[in-house]
Parts: sequence; structure tokens; C-alpha cells
Amino acid sequence: MNNYALTQETEKLIRRDHTMIVLDILRVLSEKERRFTQILYKSNLSCDRLKRYLAELMNAGLVVLSITPKLKTMYRLTDEGLNMYNQYATFNDLLKGMRT
Repeated sequence: MNNYALTQETEKLIRRDHTMIVLDILRVLSEKERRFTQILYKSNLSCDRLKRYLAELMNAGLVVLSITPKLKTMYRLTDEGLNMYNQYATFNDLLKGMRT
């Protein structure tokens, strides 16, 4: 078993706190804008919890909702949301470097 697989299994056992859930959602949205269901599956949250977190992120100005020409509801990061995620990713990389 490689270290990556072990890390993924271990991460599944750890209960995520509020910050980790917010960062998971920001990570998912940093890749591209997504529909609600895509965020739901990629962030591994229940429908109700995701609704609450998205509302919180929208109220904070980190995520916006848009409607495509085909009338699909999409969520995307604002510049502030992307900046926050990038700062977290940089900090996380620094921490990983300290562990090795």
C-alpha cells in the first residue's frame, strides 16, 4: 500500500471541522465553476449541510451563484474566495515541507 492510499484512508476516518469543510468546498470550486450536485459529491457533504455552507460562503463574498444561458445554476469562487484558497494552499504546502 503506498503512502497516498494510506493518507486517503486515514483522512476518511478523521472528522472534518468547519474550517476543513469550507476549504474542501473552496478547493472544489477553485478547479472550475460547478453545479450543486458536483460540489455535493466532490466535497462529500449531505445536501442540507452543503446548502448551509454555500449560503455562508456566499454571505461572506467568497462564492457567487450564476445562471448559465441553458438555465443551469452554477457556483464559482469570487476573486476573494480564490485568493483565500490560494493562501491556504501555500500555507499548507509550507507545513508539508516542514514535516519531511
